[in-house]
Amino acid sequence: MTRSAAFALLALGLAGCAAEPAPEAPPTVAVVEIPPAMQGRWGLDPADCTADPAVAKGLMEVGPAGLRFYESRAVLRDGRLTGPVRLEGLFDFEGEGQEWTQPQVLDLRLDGAMLVRREPGPAERPLFYHACPPV
Repeated sequence: MTRSAAFALLALGLAGCAAEPAPEAPPTVAVVEIPPAMQGRWGLDPADCTADPAVAKGLMEVGPAGLRFYESRAVLRDGRLTGPVRLEGLFDFEGEGQEWTQPQVLDLRLDGAMLVRREPGPAERPLFYHACPPV
């Protein structure tokens, strides 16, 4: 096979690849509130659900507008649903005399029994919250 014939075959192969449609990204929907299925009380440990909220350091309360933690709170500034059970958003945090903005990803799992919270970035570490029973 000549060099020019090999290049021609390679070009045809690459042209065929370019004609294939790219996989579709999941649709995103802008939201101004956290979805009701994610709202409620969530604990990192079962004791967080039953302890006095003033001492339950692993308790996260999720409402329509944001998140409340032991010593801080976060208000949803810009959110989008990137799947049926995933919220990606930018949150304005306030706590311990400081203010900051941080992206958060909330994934609802196990048919609503678990909520995973992540802060995207190089040191990303997921936190696994379990749904607290209603009070």
